[in-house]
Amino acid sequence: GALRVHRGPPEQLAASLGDFIAWRRERRLSPERAATYNLLYDDPEAVAPQDFRFGLAVAYDGAVEPNPQGLQAAVIPGGPHAVLRVVGPDAMLERALRWMYGHWLPASGCELADRPAWLQRLTLFPDVPAQQGELLLHLPLAG
Repeated sequence: GALRVHRGPPEQLAASLGDFIAWRRERRLSPERAATYNLLYDDPEAVAPQDFRFGLAVAYDGAVEPNPQGLQAAVIPGGPHAVLRVVGPDAMLERALRWMYGHWLPASGCELADRPAWLQRLTLFPDVPAQQGELLLHLPLAG
């Protein structure tokens, strides 16, 4: 796959997203043809804005040559994980994350792995209305 890691304030994520989209378009990797992922390295409420990281990734089998958009070859680490399907606007994601970490995880008896949580975007705005956005939230678990 290919990954662009945004570093800096969440408010500046749009610029990184623009780079990611431009790289995908150059390779004709539409969301219908190549799966879209996000890696959740940091909670924006728990780190200083300049330390926030957010991954933008796409399934891609080709070589990722040096590029001005800053994408690099990457693989989402495997291993056991819990999965939650989330339907609705991105605002639903925060609620889903809080529930997974605050309620499901303590009740499950499982422990977190030292890997970031990640999302697979099944449908994306503007391809569908924001209310119909759908994703899978993956919470990595210790093996």
